[in-house]
Amino acid sequence: MSHGGDRYRNKVRLDFSVNTNPSGVFESVKQALSESIAKAEHYPDQEAQKLREELAKVLNVDPDWIIFGNGASEVLMAAVRAFQPKKVLLPVPSFSGYQWAVRAEGAEIVYLPMSEDHQVTEDLLESLYKDADLLILCNPNNPTGRYIDHDLLGKILDRCLEKGISVILDECFMELSDDPEGNSCIKGLETWPNMILLRAFTKSFAIPGVRLGYMVGMDTERNAKIRSQLPEWNLSIMAQEAGVAALKEIGRLQKSREEVFAERERLAQSLTEMGVTCMESNANFILVKSPVTDLYERLLEKEILIRDCSDYQGLEKGYYRIAVRPKEENDELIRQIREIINEEQK
Repeated sequence: MSHGGDRYRNKVRLDFSVNTNPSGVFESVKQALSESIAKAEHYPDQEAQKLREELAKVLNVDPDWIIFGNGASEVLMAAVRAFQPKKVLLPVPSFSGYQWAVRAEGAEIVYLPMSEDHQVTEDLLESLYKDADLLILCNPNNPTGRYIDHDLLGKILDRCLEKGISVILDECFMELSDDPEGNSCIKGLETWPNMILLRAFTKSFAIPGVRLGYMVGMDTERNAKIRSQLPEWNLSIMAQEAGVAALKEIGRLQKSREEVFAERERLAQSLTEMGVTCMESNANFILVKSPVTDLYERLLEKEILIRDCSDYQGLEKGYYRIAVRPKEENDELIRQIREIINEEQK
């Protein structure tokens, strides 16, 4: 399984392959990480009580509904193991980590192709088989950046509840999207007790190296099963302290969203003018189809990393995901892609 951000096997000066907050790590979070080193001689709090209580206040949920993990991927793996599904429904293209978790459990994956413009449509309602155990959705979707229509998502969740299908709804990119308040299902947890939301501090606060993710669900019996699949002390003191500090900065995410929106539109317009097809996005990244099918390799020669999406189910060579970065970095990417396309056209 491949992901973005592989700067360990590549020489990288500009990284557009990971979709983190272009504002970078807030100084207060850096300070909390630095100060937490002095506590490294102690075991971390197994219950992550302070972080749990602070996050519960922000989300307005019961603290017992929250399950923390060493990144969202750890909680995802634990949830799939706890569910022990036989058949899992997965709309594609979508994040490859879902397949990794499901295959590790030995379950069958039924791929549900999205529309030609890579959106979840009403067709999904007809694909909710009676013998399916689990549906995994991503909103906004990775790598397309699109929201699932909110009314349609409600219908899907209703149908899954009727049929006894559990749902993992990945909202890891929600906090950096155009309208989190209007599109998140955080307020629907009691309406759909079969649903668990997956989120992370990784993208919103630009701390992928810290590894801090979580799930939220109201079914406490099911939550206990998921927690039983997690190792003891899976959340370091550093991660807990960084999380508490980050939550105090939650108000600053609105400014980050505004910056993402402005730069995303400018970046997409510049790329479109060069003949690059840019898919509409509601998130802090853009899925593009390039007329230069070796764009990844050509940019890597210039020490610029983007995400090659040819390994996504339902996509092909020439599709790339590009994160929205600060203006000066986006300008450099635009300049380099323009040079590559001009060279190709000579």
